[in-house]
Amino acid sequence: MLPIDIPLALALGAALALIAGRGIWFERSGLQSRPFGIAFLWLAVAFYPANRSFFYAYPDWQWMYLVRAADVHFAWMFLYDVGFFAAFALGFLVSHEAVRSGRPAAAYIFLGVVAAAIGAFLVAHRDRLLRVGTYDEFFAGTGRDLHASGLIPWLVAAGAVVLGTMGMAIRGMRRQTGV
Repeated sequence: MLPIDIPLALALGAALALIAGRGIWFERSGLQSRPFGIAFLWLAVAFYPANRSFFYAYPDWQWMYLVRAADVHFAWMFLYDVGFFAAFALGFLVSHEAVRSGRPAAAYIFLGVVAAAIGAFLVAHRDRLLRVGTYDEFFAGTGRDLHASGLIPWLVAAGAVVLGTMGMAIRGMRRQTGV
């Protein structure tokens, strides 16, 4: 879902820095650390392609019917991509600095606020989340129910790939930091 992807990238960056553990305390720059490199590689190779695959299959659903996907100019999608990766780096840096300065609770609070905002947005727009179709079908009330759309197995498969590769990335990050 494109409206929540940038906050989600922010939360993922923050969470992965926290998961990297105390080993990042001694890293001067969060963006030059090996844990960041491993986490960013996971984002670019596993999470982002899985996320974008849904966009190409169901573009209006990915926009949550806030705009007609066909009307969105390519430049806006490029800015979205840049913002997505920048938000991940920002989330990692915020948590890295909080952990490094000895205040990991601040990073947990930051992560909780971002997660709460994502959850509130999804609850407020759950009708847009549970209907699959085009922009016009959604507003005409003819969009298919998420369960009837055949999208659930795809979501489960993509989720399994993303979570499985995330586990490998976390193990690699923790091995690099000695935690």
